[in-house]
Amino acid sequence: EAIEVLRKVDTLVVDKTGTLTEGKPAVSSVLPAPGSSAEEVLRIAASLGRSSEHPLSNAVVAAAKERGIALGAVDSFESVPGKGVKGKLDSLPAALGNERLLEELGVPTAPLRGQADELRAGGQTVVFAAFDGKLAGLIGAVDPLKKTAREAVDALRNKGLRVVILSGDTEATARAVARELDIADVIAGVFSTGMAYRDHPCLLVDVGTNGEIVLGNRDWLITCACSAGPAFEGAGVRHGMRATAGAIEEI
Repeated sequence: EAIEVLRKVDTLVVDKTGTLTEGKPAVSSVLPAPGSSAEEVLRIAASLGRSSEHPLSNAVVAAAKERGIALGAVDSFESVPGKGVKGKLDSLPAALGNERLLEELGVPTAPLRGQADELRAGGQTVVFAAFDGKLAGLIGAVDPLKKTAREAVDALRNKGLRVVILSGDTEATARAVARELDIADVIAGVFSTGMAYRDHPCLLVDVGTNGEIVLGNRDWLITCACSAGPAFEGAGVRHGMRATAGAIEEI
């Protein structure tokens, strides 16, 4: 039955981070808000980020260490799914995340929104840092494409598959990656709940929490956790995008 399901698949929905990209972002931009500094932005971000396992947090912590920035003590740490992290840094409220998180906390991001849009258009993932109820700045990070991504996407298209990028990132950042791979279809701003992809028999290739998303027609839902091993062994799906193309070829 699993083989018959895969034979009817005509759409491959691919999670961006860690599947098409390396999943190892590096900080490339630090822009302080008026009255702040790049060092303070990194101090806030890395102090919060060291309690998180998110790849972007790891990148922020690494950037702070490279600059020799001393981190502060964080209490009441909380991870907010799909938005970021928050806690108390030096006994004052601090946050690191997207606009939705800062909006909830009553911190306006408008002073740096234009710069954030420019970075996203260039493919950077942007997070904002806030401290004591004020915007401290933003951080942009780049997650490079895997060397095999172009080859794998081309191979899948040559098999007649429609490739769709799925991402929790913003539309602008996801589309920047899509342009590099000549992928037209992008579903952005998606997290672990609340989204459905319908109308086509789909194969989802995902290494993160987006694999929990419902893709609509459950008869054709196949999840492949490519970084952790095959989640659907009966279909012969193996590690990575290129291996996924090979498995479909065998079927």
